[in-house]
Amino acid sequence: MDTVTRRPEDNELPALERIWTSAFGSGELASFFGYLYDPSMCIVAAHDGAPVSAGYLFPAGEITSGGPGVPCVMIYAVATLPEFRGRGYGAAVVRGLVSAGRELRFPAAALCPSEDSLFKYYSGKTDFREWFYVNERRISNAPADGAGTELLPLAADEYRTLRSGLLAEAPHIEPDIRVLIYQGMLCGISGGGLFRIDTQTGVCCAVVERQSAETVHVKELLAPRGCEDHAVSAIAAAFPAKVYIVRTPAVPGQSGGAGRNAGELTVRRFAMLSAPPAFTPRFTARGPVSALPWLGFAFD
Repeated sequence: MDTVTRRPEDNELPALERIWTSAFGSGELASFFGYLYDPSMCIVAAHDGAPVSAGYLFPAGEITSGGPGVPCVMIYAVATLPEFRGRGYGAAVVRGLVSAGRELRFPAAALCPSEDSLFKYYSGKTDFREWFYVNERRISNAPADGAGTELLPLAADEYRTLRSGLLAEAPHIEPDIRVLIYQGMLCGISGGGLFRIDTQTGVCCAVVERQSAETVHVKELLAPRGCEDHAVSAIAAAFPAKVYIVRTPAVPGQSGGAGRNAGELTVRRFAMLSAPPAFTPRFTARGPVSALPWLGFAFD
């Protein structure tokens, strides 16, 4: 029998928080439910009437490649109570979220699986078929040389303007301002945030979060050609750490790093897209940051 999904009742917020905590812990719970949560953009699957799986939507922005944008929602924080996992509840919630998004007039939905194996799982159980890519570089002992660079914190609207100019006509999601505000809130917990980086060779932008005393996560670094190495050094000067995990757009044909901050490069699938063929944007690679389709940052 197909699992029935629905929107949560007003009195089911404690159940949603319990599901969230069982999968993600409590670190981001207050931020999400206090700022982004909207019961009309939540879908649950129930067992004996009580929610055992849940997931959420929020407006991600518009998918664009230089032409008219396609409104897109992000599917976020899909989770199932441990004792009910493996029964198809999560896939049912994802299908329900896609339907809910289209009811709300979002023709496209993006999903960032937490594990690579889930790409195959969702492509087999839902209509997600396209995916975004990312370059993920692990850098140890990056030179903390801030000479000739400046790292400036930005408000969400300032970051969005700078980001849009750097991506130009490259295929990407132009983010909703609330997404950027929420990302800034999460990164700000550890002293990070949204930044402009002025280097001697160009202007960059970055989303930076300190994950631990030893690890800094650069969730998004957009840097024109020749600037990435300087940008990483500027981040290292401001956020000392042993390891930097740096995500940048995946450039067609790029297979390895260059420069003193080359690190260990992995080009990997990052996110999936569900959209009717008539609404699927034509992905082309142009502009200062010429790349494969770029989702942007995740909230991991």
